[in-house]
Formats: sequence, structure tokens, C-alpha cells
Amino acid sequence: MEMQPSSLMSLNDQLCGPVGLRPGPSWPSFDKFRLAGPAGLEQITPGTVGTLQIKSNSYVILRSADYQRLVGLAADVERVANGFTLVRQAALAFASHPDDPDVKGTLLQAVTYSGQSPALPTRDQHPPLEPEGFETDGDDGYELDPLRLRSPMEGWDG
Repeated sequence: MEMQPSSLMSLNDQLCGPVGLRPGPSWPSFDKFRLAGPAGLEQITPGTVGTLQIKSNSYVILRSADYQRLVGLAADVERVANGFTLVRQAALAFASHPDDPDVKGTLLQAVTYSGQSPALPTRDQHPPLEPEGFETDGDDGYELDPLRLRSPMEGWDG
């Protein structure tokens, strides 16, 4: 998603509301971000959003736990929206056929289902990203196991 710098603040303002995220560090260029090194990333504490501006694009940087919470919120919004669609369709069917006991039962089940929504689904981590249709042999010299990869920031002395 491409954003202008002025819309970035409005994005941060929107995220602060009920989601609980607040603006964090900001880097006006990749070079400033690079020079900040790991200490710059450590400024992105839980619940804060870092921003990186590169040319005409802005990027939002979150901790994984905050990202997972947003994914959980998005999944919950989708589930609730689907529940409302189900209730709406059942209500329309009931409006057309008010004497049909099956339609009435369907409407009652839809309303009951929506009222029994489970707690917000969140995940502690997402599955590792793997390239689709990418075959490797063990001797190609590339390490693709995310658990065995070293961070490029390890050993960085600024």
C-alpha cells in the first residue's frame, strides 16, 4: 500500500484507537534506518509502530506479537461480518416465508450462532514463509531453514 507522508500520521492515529498501537520511531530514509542498526529496532516496543520512508513509499514496522494481534483482529472482523451476512440472509428468508418453521429455525440458529462468538482469535506466531514451487537440493550452498539462519543484524557494530 503506497502512502504519502501526511497520510502516514493519519494511519498511525487510526491504529492508536481501540487497537492500542501508538506511533513509535520513524526513519526518513533507509540510510538512517541502517545507521540506527539493532538499537533502532529495539525502540519499537510492544504496542508501538515504527515507520520507514523510502522515496515515495512508507513502510510500517511492527513486532511479531503486534502483527499477530492485528491478524487475529482481522480474522475476528471477517468472522463477525460473515455472521451478520448469515443473520441477514436468514432474516430475509423469514420475511418472505414467516410461516415456514424451517426458515424460522434457521433464523434462530443464525442469531444464536452470532451470539456465541468465541473470544478473539490470536496467534503467537505465523507459519514460516516458504517459496511456492521452489525445489532445492541439499548441496546448493543455500540455507533455507529459518531456524538455522543467522540474523544479518547479529554482530553488527555500527
